[in-house]
Amino acid sequence: MKPFREFPLSASSLLSGDFDGDGNQDLAVLSYFNSVGVMWGRGDGSFEEVKLLNDPNGGIAFVIENPLAIGVGRVNSDSIDDLVIVQKDRWSFVAPGNKDRAFGRTGAVGSGGASPFQGHQAEAVTLADFDGDGKSDIALASSGGVFFVMGNGSETSVRASEFNIMALAAGDLNKDGIPDLVSANPGYLLFGHRGDVSVLIGTKGGQFRPAVQYLAGVSPNSVSIGDFNNDGKPDMNVANRGSRDMSVLFGRGDGTFEPAINYPLEMTPDSLTVGDFNNSGGTDLAVLDKEKNTVRIFLNPYRTSLPRRGDLTNNGEIQVDDVVLALRIAVEMTSPTPAELWAGDVNRNQRVGVEDAVQILQVIVGGRPPWE
Repeated sequence: MKPFREFPLSASSLLSGDFDGDGNQDLAVLSYFNSVGVMWGRGDGSFEEVKLLNDPNGGIAFVIENPLAIGVGRVNSDSIDDLVIVQKDRWSFVAPGNKDRAFGRTGAVGSGGASPFQGHQAEAVTLADFDGDGKSDIALASSGGVFFVMGNGSETSVRASEFNIMALAAGDLNKDGIPDLVSANPGYLLFGHRGDVSVLIGTKGGQFRPAVQYLAGVSPNSVSIGDFNNDGKPDMNVANRGSRDMSVLFGRGDGTFEPAINYPLEMTPDSLTVGDFNNSGGTDLAVLDKEKNTVRIFLNPYRTSLPRRGDLTNNGEIQVDDVVLALRIAVEMTSPTPAELWAGDVNRNQRVGVEDAVQILQVIVGGRPPWE
């Protein structure tokens, strides 16, 4: 998987949003310099240099103390994305975006008093109207729990993982109009846990069903939601720091997902975010590598790289060559490429076997693909 563009950036995480209302996706950056910054998007897949929120020369200036995580959503009534900034041992606050690119700052979010994260490391935050009252709610992760600060001021929590949580994302995964929640849980390799991704399906009133775990790569530490294969169903994309790859889990539209397909990267992905960075209507990715201090932009990566099911040779047709390749992978027990696994695993059991080759052959003989 080749990136469209690569540029230097010293940061620990990034998220996308339109913070000035110009129609171009920007990047919000949690900087190493005890601050938060924004890279304004140009709409062609490129970005301006980062402007720190506590830098008067950047047009914005207010104090940020020990930021731990950032989230993106619409907290006020305008159509411009806002930033939520989580500070160590303090309540998070909102920095509303506006057209002149000069972020404001609202008061603390929550009931006041001591932060629920005192003694814990708040790692992630995301926003959605989880309880359906028309107000944005804030979900913050610490250890294996997710704490909710509702738009009406109430607070609640839910358990997402037995291990630590490094990232959160919200979206309607089963198309019932209620936001659902996913988390990336790196696990602890020393204790034999490679990490996983949790899916919590939302119900009325801001409640959630018990978490369901899915395997991705090793030590997943970032997750985003988007429609990567253009089928109208939300998918998950996961950055796996331990295995130095990305996983895509295609959604079935009912809140469940296909097994992960892992794509090797020549980088260590620490954070990723989804957006249409070149205004093409596609789902693009921005991936951060903290070790190399770089960001790579991938334009519409899966829609252009995944073949049709059954088309292992990726030539646009299902032919005998696809059966031969499926049999070779199955008999010789060789490792298929991510595209071959996607195309050849017609039974969707995370491998290419003889039974897959038989089904592909039946399609060639004249049958309708049972997987379509």
